Order: sequence, then structure tokens, then C-alpha cells
Amino acid sequence: MKINKVMEGPRDGEVRCLACFTRFRPKQGTEEAKCPKCEIEWRISWPYPKTAKIRGPVWESYPKDIDENV
Repeated sequence: MKINKVMEGPRDGEVRCLACFTRFRPKQGTEEAKCPKCEIEWRISWPYPKTAKIRGPVWESYPKDIDENV
């Protein structure tokens, strides 16, 4: 059974950065957004009008030194 309920509340349109875990709100409908804290750029999808989801990093702008520190 699929529930077609879209969450509404203070976190509408927010995503959590997968690098630093900071919540931020990309402009509605945009396909790419940059985290204001760590400045890593993410690809964004909008499965529902008010629900943003991070699809993955923008590899062209992904900092290479992060991988070397792991």
C-alpha cells in the first residue's frame, strides 16, 4: 500500500548535506545546490513539489582533497 502523503511543516524543501550534515534549503525546483557550510555542490531532485532529495554530488566541482584525507 503506497501512501501519497506529502509532509508539510517547517522542514519543507530542506535537505541535509551528506558531507557535513548541515540542513539547508535549496531554491525550489533547482537541480543543483551548494551547501552553505562546506560549499560542496549537490544534485537535487524534487519527487513532490515541496520535497527535495539529494541525488548525489556534482562530480565536476567535488573537492579532490576530501577523498585523500580518508
